[in-house]
Amino acid sequence: MASVLNLLARIVFVASAMVLLLALLVLGLVLGLVWWLVALLTGRRRPDARIWVGRMQQQAQEFRRRARGQGEVVEAEVREIR
Repeated sequence: MASVLNLLARIVFVASAMVLLLALLVLGLVLGLVWWLVALLTGRRRPDARIWVGRMQQQAQEFRRRARGQGEVVEAEVREIR
């Protein structure tokens, strides 16, 4: 009986994983199609990947600058344990 339940649980798990992957694929295709249609109707083209990479690098640099400026002193009592 346990092996039947184990098999049934595996089948349900694999089926739900496949449904999730299929849903993500369909969502990506729908979003891509909508993006393409909007670009087609408005005359705009999608942004280049270089723009997104530049923005991410700029945000990372700003984060590093803020992290350096926010140094704080923390006091801690240290004990040696033997």
